Amino acid sequence: MCYSRERINRTLKPILASLAHNDSKSWDIKLVQIAFALRTAPSESTDHSPAFLMFGRHPRQPLDLLLRSPPVSDNLPSSDELSIYRKRLLDDLLPAYKSARELLDISHQTQARNYNDHRRSSHFNPGDIVWVTSLSGIAMGKWRGSKMQPRREGPYKIITKLSSVTYELEHLTSHRRLSPIHVERLTPYYSFTTIHSIN
Repeated sequence: MCYSRERINRTLKPILASLAHNDSKSWDIKLVQIAFALRTAPSESTDHSPAFLMFGRHPRQPLDLLLRSPPVSDNLPSSDELSIYRKRLLDDLLPAYKSARELLDISHQTQARNYNDHRRSSHFNPGDIVWVTSLSGIAMGKWRGSKMQPRREGPYKIITKLSSVTYELEHLTSHRRLSPIHVERLTPYYSFTTIHSIN
């Protein structure tokens, strides 16, 4: 849920910036237009718009307002008309739900495969010296701290391997211990002596 909100915010920000660039104080007025555009746009993952999957029909677009509206009757629909409408709605929605689930599964598998392809595979042993990525300047997966603020802390020594992805560390100078630390936060530490021996 949190990831979904972050993804929506990443989509909203550039659109808001482009619509409100002449008047930065009017961004809240543009939200209704942007929300309508996002709800009526087909999703890459499901091939359907959120509005269609919710209501079983496409909302009227501004162009539709130029066309003649269908006749409106004050009479309530009969039970037969409601039954026909319900059947037509189910005939439209059920295949859409099925295809949306299948496409979502394919999309999730593709995203997982792309993540695994670009994921850095790291493995450390007790005694290895590492840097630890600082969390104080990170927000939503990106560095938000000062440009001059160190992004890594250390060096630390690996004391114990707690699991396949977590370790217990000890600072080489202060002897402060950190535990558990995920492998994704660790980077090998290279001293001038180590670099010279590698070269």
